[in-house]
Amino acid sequence: CEDCRQQIGGKIDMDMKNALSRLQYRCDKTREEVEALFTTRIREATYAQQRDSLRDNLSDFKRELDLRKGQLLHETITLYTETKQEFLDRVDKLKQEIALRLRKIGEELQSNLESSKEVAMDKKQKLFTKKMLKYSKMMEKEVEKQVSELAKQYIAAARRKIAESGGM
Repeated sequence: CEDCRQQIGGKIDMDMKNALSRLQYRCDKTREEVEALFTTRIREATYAQQRDSLRDNLSDFKRELDLRKGQLLHETITLYTETKQEFLDRVDKLKQEIALRLRKIGEELQSNLESSKEVAMDKKQKLFTKKMLKYSKMMEKEVEKQVSELAKQYIAAARRKIAESGGM
């Protein structure tokens, strides 16, 4: 979901900020410690040339540290940005795969539903045909029964007429 994607992206951003803060803190702490060490050595130096050399070394160290810190910050940002983008790309790919799977499942379900409807209609049709045949046979028997009963009545009526006419 989009909220999860944003939450995790935000978590990566927060981790990056924390890593940058730790890196900044370590560099600043190292700078303070080295500067304190050089300051102590400069005070202890007996010759001006030694002090100037130590000051130059301290200045070189600060420049090198600032340069290295900038590189590390840039590398860290790049690493986190690439990691975040890889994650988001994987999330997008996973979403596409899931959407494709769901679409296929939906199509299969639709096909199964249509097949089930066809099977149900076939069963209904067969059942209806069977019931109609049974009903037709029952009606035929009933008609035969009624025709037989009518025939008996006509025969009985005819016999009575014959008996009545013969008896006159």
